[in-house]
Order: sequence, then structure tokens, then C-alpha cells
Amino acid sequence: MGIKRHLLTEQRSIIESEKKKCDATVCSKVDEIEHLKENLAKIKHQLFKQTEINDKLSMNLFKIKQTETKSRIKIKAFGMLKAYYIFKRNSKRVTIKGINNCRNF
Repeated sequence: MGIKRHLLTEQRSIIESEKKKCDATVCSKVDEIEHLKENLAKIKHQLFKQTEINDKLSMNLFKIKQTETKSRIKIKAFGMLKAYYIFKRNSKRVTIKGINNCRNF
């Protein structure tokens, strides 16, 4: 009986030491999980901020492109209008010269 008791106490001590090791491992894993959760929350927050910044930048870029397109259209229209007035002015000169030349004959 003494041997059985000795074996049982040895088994109990082995089980207790294994239990302590497992508990320590579980505690370290729980701490690691908490640390990873905190890092995930920080990264999500940074991602949200970055997404906000990207959205604002894309809206500003869109507005800039719109104003640039509008100004190009205005410049093109002004250029065409200027060309039309120059053409009209030159055509009047030609007709006036043509009339003067006809009178001389």
C-alpha cells in the first residue's frame, strides 16, 4: 500500500505541475490575445483615419479636375470667339479693299 500511495502522490504532483504549466501557458496566451486585440484596434483606427484622408483627397482632386476642365472649356471658347472676331475683322478689310479696288477700275 505504501508504494501505491507513493505513486499516487507522485502522479498528483506531476498532474499539479502540468496543470501549473498549462495555466501559465493559458495566461500567456490570453495576454498575447489581449495585446493583439489592442494592436488590431489601433490598426483599425489608423485605417479609418487613412480612409477618411483618402476620401477627402479624392474629393479635392475631383473638384480640381472639374475646375480645370471648366477653365479649359472657357479658354477654348474664348480662343474660338477671338478667332471669330479676327476673322470677321479681316473679312471686313478684304471687302473694303475689294470695294475700293472696284471703284478704281
